[in-house]
Amino acid sequence: MTAVIRETNWFTDTFALIKGKITDNATNYGNQTHWIMGSFPEKLVDKKDAYPFLIIMPPDVSYNPLTLGGIKRGPARITFEIYSTKVEDTDKIASDVVNIMEAQEDNFHISGIATMRMTGSSYTYYPRDSFRVHNKTINYEFDFGWY
Repeated sequence: MTAVIRETNWFTDTFALIKGKITDNATNYGNQTHWIMGSFPEKLVDKKDAYPFLIIMPPDVSYNPLTLGGIKRGPARITFEIYSTKVEDTDKIASDVVNIMEAQEDNFHISGIATMRMTGSSYTYYPRDSFRVHNKTINYEFDFGWY
């Protein structure tokens, strides 16, 4: 059974949850303080000291729902993209994200998110002028309910 979203904004809750529980990169990974973002920081891409950063992409949501007893239920997907100049930082941040998402499943259910599952991850790297950027993408899919 899918819980129902009423006054909770699950994307904002997810963003806050990750930001509140993941290790702060200012003390452990690099020297910047705003490193969890909602979109790709194009102005930072060529600055080696801007890495690592984590992007929590706005969710893809299907508003063509199945309606069950007045409650609408539909599929959604959220993607996390990690960029770093060190592959070990990319792996550590990815592991932190997965652990948080898995550990908070009950809280997501209360917010209206059900059957959350990681559907895949991928790795690639991009050469920049004088350094390499490692990228790991993690995809989650889930069902959510609302009135």
